[in-house]
Amino acid sequence: MRMIHGIVTAVFFVFSSVEGSAGQSLDDLVEQVHANSMRQRAAVLNEAVGKETLWPAPGAQAWGDVMWALSLLFMNERVDEANERIQALALTDEPFAYFGAVDYVRILALFNSRSTYYPGRLTPETEAAMKEVLWKWAKEFEEYWEPSRNEAAEPEGSVWSVYASENHDLIRKGNNHIIFSVLADDPAYSSLICSNGHTVAQVDQWYVTYFKKWLKERAASGLWMEVGAEYAKYSNSVLFNLYDLSPDPDIRKLARMVLDISFIEEAQISFADGFRGGGKSRFPRSAPETVPGMMRHKRLLFGEVGSGTHSRVFETSQYQVPGLAVFLREFGDSEPPFLIRNRVLGESVKPSRMYDREHGETYYIADDSALVNYCWKTPAYMIGSTLQLLDGIDDGTGDDSGITRQDRWGGVVFNDAKHSKVLPWAEGTAGSTRVHNAYWQVQHDNLMIAQKTMRSRYMERMMVYFSPSLKRTETNGWVFASTGDAWVAVKAVGGHSWGEASHHYQGTTFLIPTNDFAPIVFFAGSTHDGVASAEAFQNYVLNELVLLEKTNELLIQRPGKPDIQFFTDYRPPVIHDTDADNPYNKALRTDYTYNSPYLKTGQNRYEVIAQWGDIRWVYDFEALTITETRDGSE
Repeated sequence: MRMIHGIVTAVFFVFSSVEGSAGQSLDDLVEQVHANSMRQRAAVLNEAVGKETLWPAPGAQAWGDVMWALSLLFMNERVDEANERIQALALTDEPFAYFGAVDYVRILALFNSRSTYYPGRLTPETEAAMKEVLWKWAKEFEEYWEPSRNEAAEPEGSVWSVYASENHDLIRKGNNHIIFSVLADDPAYSSLICSNGHTVAQVDQWYVTYFKKWLKERAASGLWMEVGAEYAKYSNSVLFNLYDLSPDPDIRKLARMVLDISFIEEAQISFADGFRGGGKSRFPRSAPETVPGMMRHKRLLFGEVGSGTHSRVFETSQYQVPGLAVFLREFGDSEPPFLIRNRVLGESVKPSRMYDREHGETYYIADDSALVNYCWKTPAYMIGSTLQLLDGIDDGTGDDSGITRQDRWGGVVFNDAKHSKVLPWAEGTAGSTRVHNAYWQVQHDNLMIAQKTMRSRYMERMMVYFSPSLKRTETNGWVFASTGDAWVAVKAVGGHSWGEASHHYQGTTFLIPTNDFAPIVFFAGSTHDGVASAEAFQNYVLNELVLLEKTNELLIQRPGKPDIQFFTDYRPPVIHDTDADNPYNKALRTDYTYNSPYLKTGQNRYEVIAQWGDIRWVYDFEALTITETRDGSE
């Protein structure tokens, strides 16, 4: 029997001569975080022992029951009751919740009679019922994914076609990989014919080939489309299942490597408690102060007390975050200001297609998308955005796709207790739950411009949100806000007023530009940027930061900094910078995917370099290796 923790050979880090805080060596710190995480996972799982479900909320009963059953079966507690619950669910219209499929699939993969992990914890009756449920569910997806798959040169389907959304795409395809691998191992199912005329065993091999390529190409081209989204927890849970449960060793290695890169990227663009900055999309619009969904999951993985998730995939996985992610979470808020520039997937190469109105569109995305997640991070604040090009033509190509243009989010987040914010904010139309193409942003270091686009959908006015906790004053058309030793100045060109939104967030006051399409300038600073005081910051903004309005243009000048030509007719901006890596000077289609002091693209697009001081890891997604050096050498 193969235990789950033996699936992938661990890579151990030895830093005995490098010291962390209070004399603690860095290898001790990583070991302590990993141990705390396993203890916290066990504590969360143990909560199921004395309960009858984990999520009894209306509409979530099946989800809670499946989480409960996975917890008990994993701990080998109340196994008969867990089997009975799963059997009873199999007879209902909802044996599992849609986003709870990863937990349900995990139960079958871990505990079926042929499992190499924990065989026999499912009764024959429960196993048979689960296989029948998942066979129907997997086959259904094959039926309506087939047209998209057939468009690609590869029979298993192109990794650049995305069904419905990124998280839906992974929920369906990632789960199908595990489902078909289990069914292909069962003689009663392996020869069954799918609607496309191929056997279960053949489709199983398609998914193996598909995910080997998907993981490799995603790592090389930008990882996520829904960057920082509330839905990230669902996409990540699928990667955890690939890491733990795929029968193919290459997929397990690649999944582990992609997870490592993903959590390093998360750590460098987040504060110590896990709050993420930078540009985001599909960010929750329920309230401006909403806490992002992945924060709880990261707390669990970093072993912080009281953490838990609404899936038990994370709690039952043996995956551990890499050492660099630990260092960034522990020490990152003390690092000097630095710049992060990472490519984001999502640019369309052709219009999306609707094959079945009940199941959503298929999107076709570029492997070199002209989208960049840009973030200036300091110990006191982050200012970030998603850089993009607008061609002025709404034909579904040359711009970000519908699944990344939705609910864009970017602005200033302060590192205070409440994570106070100053953000461009799109006022949605009455009854809207999302806004598309609301605004575009241009940024250079700690200066950002935002402007409403002509192609915005489901949107009324362009506004600016200020957290109520911020101290706020106004001078010469600038609005200054501050918390601690960090400040931001905001100016809507042409003037502004204050008021409430018409349909959402009643009781919240927003800055409202006089001209709805006026550019809005955001400038942030702190003592970590070399600004001595709030008075010095305000003097700089009022006397040194020059805004010159011309026809269809805003020229911004700062002493010792490149001039920025922002064009209000949506032409690509010009930043007069000799830095060859400036993304605007390269039309955003960069020759790198990752670019920060801690995470960089290596000698080719399939090599990713992670670095902390003199410690260096090279992730080679072609050789499927992680190479570590301790002296900073190449």
